[in-house]
Amino acid sequence: MVLTMDIIVKTVTLGKTYGKTRALGELTLEVRKGEIYGLIGPNGAGKTTTLALLAGLVRPSSGTAWIGGVEVRPGDGRTAALTGFASPQFPLLDYLTGREILTACGRLYRLGRMEIARRTEDLLELMEIGAAADRIIGSYSLGMKQKLSLCCALIHAPAVCLLDEPFLGLDPAAIFRLLGLFRRMAGGGRTLILSSHDMGRMERLCHRVGILHEGLLQREIRHAPDAAANMPSPPPALESALWEVAGGPGERELSWI
Repeated sequence: MVLTMDIIVKTVTLGKTYGKTRALGELTLEVRKGEIYGLIGPNGAGKTTTLALLAGLVRPSSGTAWIGGVEVRPGDGRTAALTGFASPQFPLLDYLTGREILTACGRLYRLGRMEIARRTEDLLELMEIGAAADRIIGSYSLGMKQKLSLCCALIHAPAVCLLDEPFLGLDPAAIFRLLGLFRRMAGGGRTLILSSHDMGRMERLCHRVGILHEGLLQREIRHAPDAAANMPSPPPALESALWEVAGGPGERELSWI
């Protein structure tokens, strides 16, 4: 399908059923380049299913999705190269080290050896998990696994990021840095589709938010996100106190994304 210049993600009556259970029903959606699109809804609403379908990890029961004008099909490397996916529902390989899995991801996306090493170090520094890079993932905490999963999704600088609950288990400093990174990515023309139960954060971050319920897109809310510079608003008192004790988040950028 030929998409208009600014549309990078499109679905038409995209659906998924498991037996008699409808996980997602006839989702029709367009998302533009440089847009941050949020998905909210109760557990089981279809958020993770939507992201997995767009990532080509699940075969749809009906309808079609396109990324960059290419139809999304499981195993198709063309759309896989355009997307970065992370979800706590799709765990990492516990027997590898953090550095090993990032290296494997870089090779999967055909990055050169030196570029993989550079991006790995940049991501480990951004997420502050460099000290654990050579430990097996099975020894990581929930938050560390979440950070590493996000690193895997970002290492090839995808045009479209599909992130399921990206803030889950993260400390305040990591969330602060991640919000800034997401805004810079969108400002540079990359597209992010996120799911989260954090209503306030989604409202401040996203250009549009879709509300899913029982597998259906019930409503869509459009608004201008909080764009005070590229970074989130100043931290509240509790976070400020935490940063005084544990050190502030600082500003870190990825020059290649």
